[in-house]
Amino acid sequence: MTLDLALNASFGVAEIALRDRNSYWEGARPLLPTSESDYRTLLEALFTDAGKTVDELSRIVVGSGPGSFTALRASYAFVKGLAVGLRIPVIECHSHVAALLQHGLNGSSLAVLSAASKRECFVSRFEPDQGAMRYLGTIFSPLSDLLRYLEKSDEVLIVGGSPDIESALMSMILDKPVVRSLGECAQGLFRHLDVRTVDCISAYNHCELSAISPAYGREVTAKTIAERSAL
Repeated sequence: MTLDLALNASFGVAEIALRDRNSYWEGARPLLPTSESDYRTLLEALFTDAGKTVDELSRIVVGSGPGSFTALRASYAFVKGLAVGLRIPVIECHSHVAALLQHGLNGSSLAVLSAASKRECFVSRFEPDQGAMRYLGTIFSPLSDLLRYLEKSDEVLIVGGSPDIESALMSMILDKPVVRSLGECAQGLFRHLDVRTVDCISAYNHCELSAISPAYGREVTAKTIAERSAL
């Protein structure tokens, strides 16, 4: 039976979830871990709750950002190390795409916003295309320039919760629906696995251990291999 792991660290919290053919489990959503080892603690707690073991994993899907470089680097180091040790594929998904899939938004042009830094944000734009949503790109925008991007969209999705973005929107005359999310997108990541059409690239075929940074990625790999060998 296929067991999938989803991890996203793009929206100010660490979101981690598991699913198999019949069930779905979601872990705690703490503020972003300060070290990669914190991800192992989250993962162990999630597997305990689900009654599963790490060696049962079949695939990992990870949010690729946009977001904090430090947070994305830590999450990537962890999942790449885990994938190399278990010899399973890692599939990347743009985190704004996952948020769109999570909320089932389609049928109208859409802007997805998430915080970048104070008074700045990431903006991704999508438009309907033959029953699907076509991705038009992501830009980094000062909040003072936000209106010119939102004018081109019929609907707005804010992910992650940002007082600065909310304040900027309140100062605009915006006559379009605004959907707000705390940043949940794990189910959107799983949805990406279900609807994607391009074959995934196996992380263990394209990732040298020496290239995984920071060094903890190599530590995760070594520990995973050791645990698997002990089974």
